[in-house]
Amino acid sequence: MRNWLLLASMVCFAQSSLANDPFELVAFHSNYKVFRNGSEVGNGQRTFHNSTDGRWYFASESNLSWFILSDKRKEQSWLKLTDGQVNSVEYQFNRSGTGPDKESHIIFDDDKKSLTDIYDDDPLETDWSEDLLDPVGYQLQMRLDVAAGKKELSYPVLYKGERRDYRYEVVGEELLDLPIGKVEAVKIKRIRNNKRRETFVWLSKDHDFIVARIWQSKDGEEQADLRLADYQLFDESAANEQTDS
Repeated sequence: MRNWLLLASMVCFAQSSLANDPFELVAFHSNYKVFRNGSEVGNGQRTFHNSTDGRWYFASESNLSWFILSDKRKEQSWLKLTDGQVNSVEYQFNRSGTGPDKESHIIFDDDKKSLTDIYDDDPLETDWSEDLLDPVGYQLQMRLDVAAGKKELSYPVLYKGERRDYRYEVVGEELLDLPIGKVEAVKIKRIRNNKRRETFVWLSKDHDFIVARIWQSKDGEEQADLRLADYQLFDESAANEQTDS
């Protein structure tokens, strides 16, 4: 059961040199297929666009089913972007399926230098820090950093009331064969103190450095393999009507 929940939580993550390539954020919608040991176990999708108030909206959803287990998740993040630096404004998380339902709501208040952190209707005692990012927002900062040519990546993420430092390193580039077709991608490895788990992330150079693939194993056994199946640009004005918070 625990391995299944790890799988579900994992799903909810150019031609010249990266440092010289221009990079401009664009609104998109992407779809994914999720596999485990060669079998398709679900799907995911991500949405990213600018809101009418100038914030960026970033959402990640997944719907998995494996034997008698099921897991459905949605994470939403509202962000500010200033001179290449991402700041979290608000974050919402909802999970349903096998086992207890879960929800979270975080508000980052820069003016008051405070956090409102609610997890399953219970307020958490969380210390304010201006560099904290939410579990979705840090992935936008990763896109920007990789596009800028950075090799060592580190992000302070607020998770269940605790600050966690997510560390990654760029290990190279790779041509992937995905459901969407051939994709040139930057391969990134997550650096963990716990050696039992291994996570690799590929960002697509052909699709504005969005997530093209995520692969994770535990104790040498594959837990999940998320692969890009479709990528589309879309009309931001229509999306704003549904996602402004």
